[in-house]
Amino acid sequence: MERHNTVLSLPTLRGLVGKLVYTSGSHAFSRSILKGRRYAQDRWGSFIESRSWGWIMLMIVAGVVGGWLLLHNARPTLSAGSIVVTTTDDELNSDGDCSLREAIQAVNTQSPVDACPTGSGNDTITLPAGVYTLNIAGAGEDNNTTGDLDIFATASAVTRTLIIQGNGASTTVVDGNQLDRVFHLVARAPVRFQDDLLVLRDLTVRNGRLPAATREGGAGLLSWGRLELYNVIIENNATTGTSSSDVGGGFCIGCGPGTGSGYLENVIVRNNAAQRGGGVFSNRPLTITASSIISNTAVARGAIENYGALTLINVTVSNNFASNNTGGIGHFAGSLSVLNSTISHNTSRGILFDAPATLKNTLLAYNTPGGNCFISTPPTSQGYNLSNDNSCASLLTASGDLNNVDPQLGPLQNNGGFTPTRALALTSPAVNAGTNSDCPATDQRGVTRPQDGTCDIGAYELQVQRVHLPLVLKQS
Repeated sequence: MERHNTVLSLPTLRGLVGKLVYTSGSHAFSRSILKGRRYAQDRWGSFIESRSWGWIMLMIVAGVVGGWLLLHNARPTLSAGSIVVTTTDDELNSDGDCSLREAIQAVNTQSPVDACPTGSGNDTITLPAGVYTLNIAGAGEDNNTTGDLDIFATASAVTRTLIIQGNGASTTVVDGNQLDRVFHLVARAPVRFQDDLLVLRDLTVRNGRLPAATREGGAGLLSWGRLELYNVIIENNATTGTSSSDVGGGFCIGCGPGTGSGYLENVIVRNNAAQRGGGVFSNRPLTITASSIISNTAVARGAIENYGALTLINVTVSNNFASNNTGGIGHFAGSLSVLNSTISHNTSRGILFDAPATLKNTLLAYNTPGGNCFISTPPTSQGYNLSNDNSCASLLTASGDLNNVDPQLGPLQNNGGFTPTRALALTSPAVNAGTNSDCPATDQRGVTRPQDGTCDIGAYELQVQRVHLPLVLKQS
């Protein structure tokens, strides 16, 4: 349920012109005194004559009193549902400020914590620019008192939402300081809170370290509920154990109780490590769009290990490494749908198919050794895919599929947009070789598709620069 707060702003008196703004939800009215006349102004700017001159004068008096209070340091009260963090320190005490841990605890307990106001059950925590380093030692507890930041629900059947809003991924950083994982969305017995939603926006999650004794996975983030990430970087997180249960270096969807899900948009998952699923481990529904899973490492499945319903749209999976098996994606159960994505330069193998899957408008290239495809359970090609080797030949047999064709990819770099991509050369056979059927409206960077009549294969849409030269007629 959307929460509407009522805000009463204090007026500023300028000569004979006074103004009071009352806001409730999306409705707003302004009442003004203009040149001694009495008017009411509605939200569209139309003036109608007011019959409440006395009421207006009363509001002017209230404004004067309110302004005096502001000038004399009257402390404002934050409305429930909005919590602004005021310190980068990691603390849970009563020293008169509001830390990130304290803000989360106010949401958890729905009561004020230090200077953080009471959480409402549907809350937004605002993180100004800064590095928020976790330094309260301890790991393995789920009460948000030490180590990682635990988001949990009280014994209520009400579904809750928490949004943590940063100021930009390059300037707002939550650093796990290698003490524990960074974030944990907890499901608690006897009721499993798998419908609770955690949303992270415009921030970086880094330096989580999962102790070997913890077998739940997810060194950066572990979600037992619903997780959504927008404009987020997950980097330099790692599980430290050597068991096959040490999974999900960047994050894990599932890895425990609950039946939650995940959605990622404009996300970079890079330089994370685990035994399995160096970047991502999932056994729940997970959709990733306009994102890059890059430079992650594992013994097996360097980028992604999947047992759920995984959908990739406009995704680059590149430069991941597995010392034993499949540097790219290992798909073992559930479903896998890959659309307009680029899976390249992973060591070793691109995709291991061991469960039903579909591919469309997708580019696979330079995954060595082992090749682009290892097929145990044959997936379904929906056409217009490209592989630079013959390892996918038994798969890529539909209309528009290309095998043993060099896509002419550029280096992994910033080609515009939030996430790194690999550009297509002007002469690439992937250009205009896809299909417009189901083609996303934009590419991974946000560039409109198609650029030249037909969508390109892969996550990158080539922008053709047309130069119009003047026609000069020379008289002989």
